[in-house]
Amino acid sequence: MKNMPLMLAALSSLVILTGCGGSLSASSPPSPAVAQVNLGYGQPLVAVSDVNGDDLNDIVFGDKDGVKLLVNIGNGKFAAPVVIGNASLGYGQPSVAIGDVTGDGLADVIFGDKNGVTVLKNLGENRFEVLR
Repeated sequence: MKNMPLMLAALSSLVILTGCGGSLSASSPPSPAVAQVNLGYGQPLVAVSDVNGDDLNDIVFGDKDGVKLLVNIGNGKFAAPVVIGNASLGYGQPSVAIGDVTGDGLADVIFGDKNGVTVLKNLGENRFEVLR
């Protein structure tokens, strides 16, 4: 299994570490953070998968300001967050998941909140639309 970045989400930040084999321990201290993203206030929601088909795991996260995508650009680096869903997820216990729910071979983004479940259909090239 390839060495995947370890992501720690807490309070209002997402910290991405590489080179720690997916775990932290006293015998394997973490490498320096390669990225730190401010997630705003509330409980951060994070899902990881290859969203754009380049064989690199991207990060989707949601906060009170909406659903955002961090595109993995390689070498443990991520592009700036891009809003892919304008729905406010509020401060409750919403969830975010990634999977091909439309059967077109592209990873769609699914999120739930107090209003129900919403699917963001992947249109390719990091573009999404609400599936109706």
